[in-house]
Amino acid sequence: MFRNVASKAGLVGFALVCGAALAACASSDDSAGSTPSGGSSSTSAGTGSSSAGASNNTGGSFSSSGGASNGTSGSTSIAGGTSSGAGASAGGASATGPFTCMGTMATCNSWTTFAQSTTNSWGTGMFTGGITTFGTTLIRDATTTDSIHVTGTVDGYGYGFGLYFSGCSDLSKYTGVSFKIKGTAGTPPTISFQVQSNADYPWEAAPMNKGGCTATDLMNPFGSCVAPSKSVAIPAAEATVSVLWADLGAGMPTATADPTQVLGIQWGFPWTMGTNYMFDVTVSDVTLTGGAAAVSCATGAAAGGAGGAGAGGSAGASGGAGGASAGTGGTGGTH
Repeated sequence: MFRNVASKAGLVGFALVCGAALAACASSDDSAGSTPSGGSSSTSAGTGSSSAGASNNTGGSFSSSGGASNGTSGSTSIAGGTSSGAGASAGGASATGPFTCMGTMATCNSWTTFAQSTTNSWGTGMFTGGITTFGTTLIRDATTTDSIHVTGTVDGYGYGFGLYFSGCSDLSKYTGVSFKIKGTAGTPPTISFQVQSNADYPWEAAPMNKGGCTATDLMNPFGSCVAPSKSVAIPAAEATVSVLWADLGAGMPTATADPTQVLGIQWGFPWTMGTNYMFDVTVSDVTLTGGAAAVSCATGAAAGGAGGAGAGGSAGASGGAGGASAGTGGTGGTH
């Protein structure tokens, strides 16, 4: 999802931070998230693929900047413009991109519970999604649902977690995001907060009706398609962090975050070649800020709140340019 990281030389410049120096990027995916810029949308109905950093989210996959993608979604034929394999749409070959955002309006803005489920688990009306984690050694605490608590060791690109959206969404009635965070992760302890924007998400990696960025290198799609991000310090004692859309940068090809076309939000761990570290981080109380009063995104919290299952987005971490892709994506939606 929910990915961002930058160059191999840069830290984990997730495709978010990607391109710069650090952080793993995740990305959210959704087969119903966007429509071809020149035609109608098609619904992807297969298993997701993972491009970098593994996503354990049943609704999607994750990819890493600089990494080659692998998984069960099938192969993409650039010349023919079609996708084959488990990721093909119900109507036959998946439509080719780039894709435009369908702009599903956010109908809730507060997450205080985080289901352990790997399918769509939150939302109201058409605005739905789930939780995603990625990274081969990352472990999510299975004893809590009031936060996302993860531990492990960062030993490469593509570690993180986030909220994926099952459709490309419009969050423009808000000005940013706030969340509570605490823990440890390297020295100094930092994490990359990233917004997966459709304009900066590569559609070729897994053509599942999302992504408006055409990568310059298909072997490293997240090297030229990088999600906007901001490095955030991780406090030992829980504290609230607020990030405005305007605070996010270093995206490619669009440097800043566009709140009208969001695929997901995520947190990625930065990594520098040869410098591994352990992490223990907890994030809770995520809220879209600057708009109306808080409306819970818990399923069933509002009219039409039941979220759809299956067509989920995936979140992945993008490794630095040239970083290798690893891990397998979840089944279901799109990447």
